Amino acid sequence: MKSTHETLASGAAGRFRLWEDQHRSLATAEGAEGQTVWDAFLLFDENGDVVDVVRRKPSTVTEIVGGEWNDAGHASRDGRQRKIPWDKVITR
Repeated sequence: MKSTHETLASGAAGRFRLWEDQHRSLATAEGAEGQTVWDAFLLFDENGDVVDVVRRKPSTVTEIVGGEWNDAGHASRDGRQRKIPWDKVITR
């Protein structure tokens, strides 16, 4: 499950942070016979109230990412990531 706010404290639009290794694991499981796998996305408003919850198949998320992964640059987490604006995942 990934979550974000519609608008961040900075005033910027919220984004979901996806990690390549986690996504690859879900995408691999999606292809396994008899497996049902979903990415879940939770959107909050500025008050922390839930605005929307959607699920997307990993293959759909792969299309949204478009193969564009970036080095995270975080001391607490190695790996590649992609930050996706919430409106690329949730249509309202």
